[in-house]
Amino acid sequence: MSLKLENLKVNMGGNEILHDINLDMNSGEFISLLGPSGCGKSTLLKTIAGLNDLQEGKVILFDKEIQDISPEKRGAVIVFQDLRLFPHLSVEKNIAFAMNLKKINKNEQKKVVKKLLREVHLEGFENRKIKELSGGQMQRVALARALASNPKILLLDEPFSGLDEKLRIEMGQLVKKLQRENKITMILVTHDKNEALQLSDKIALIMHGDIIQYDNPYKIYTSPYSKEVANYFGKNNYFIGKVDNKIFKTEHFEIKCNKKDGNYEAMIRPANVIIDNNKNDFQIKEITYLGDFVEITLKKDKKEVLAKASADLLSKDCFKEGNKVGIIIKEEEITYFEV
Repeated sequence: MSLKLENLKVNMGGNEILHDINLDMNSGEFISLLGPSGCGKSTLLKTIAGLNDLQEGKVILFDKEIQDISPEKRGAVIVFQDLRLFPHLSVEKNIAFAMNLKKINKNEQKKVVKKLLREVHLEGFENRKIKELSGGQMQRVALARALASNPKILLLDEPFSGLDEKLRIEMGQLVKKLQRENKITMILVTHDKNEALQLSDKIALIMHGDIIQYDNPYKIYTSPYSKEVANYFGKNNYFIGKVDNKIFKTEHFEIKCNKKDGNYEAMIRPANVIIDNNKNDFQIKEITYLGDFVEITLKKDKKEVLAKASADLLSKDCFKEGNKVGIIIKEEEITYFEV
């Protein structure tokens, strides 16, 4: 276990921001702290780094309690959104800054800088000034500087949020590549659910200062603990019904399930609603083109259902607003909430 948080409580300005946070992280894992603005994810990251005081709880890094240790001695290095590079220093001196403070041999510093510049695809940039770099290049320098400190754990506080979509994706892929190759234990703060799903070994979804689900990306998406978790990852369909002898029944469909008898609300993601051209019980109310995909709003009486399908459907004559179709539900992809 590389990081363990036990019953963390953090107050700021007289308000409790984090409530009884518990989290276990294995060595070499990539964890995302995901959630909306103001939920406490950056506060949690800074608490791990030692930049915030905690009122209760423990921060245990590689079996050592560090909550009372000063930030510079924890072995946790944080990369902020604003990067905090030194504009008057060259790229090489920015990267070597921590090594220079530790009085590491200059030749060794140059070897480390050269290796890191190669890893972040900035070979030949040693003597450039920070002001001569693009936003993406500055991100790479900040990442290399953090890695040069040889951290026990690397903390990233929304470092890609100022980049355009293409650069953001590139930086995410680079960080994941470096994390895997170097087996770095890493925590990323983000409010971008796609970024978290693509990069993470596990996701801690934070709401209102609590971790409401901590799981791998597949499980947190397909098996949410609550509607709040489910809805954070996008639009969903909900059907109230009853399970009787392993059959979930609603006024719109019946489907096999493995739940005990009782009343449930079934959550079905739009991608798991399949359009059936052989039926005509739903009317196509609206079609929204999304490039490779289309979102289809279907209506039957007062009930609306959202489906997501390949844009190839647009080439079919029967697939027009106002036409009638049916639906097929993927039974293995349904989440049931007791009601």
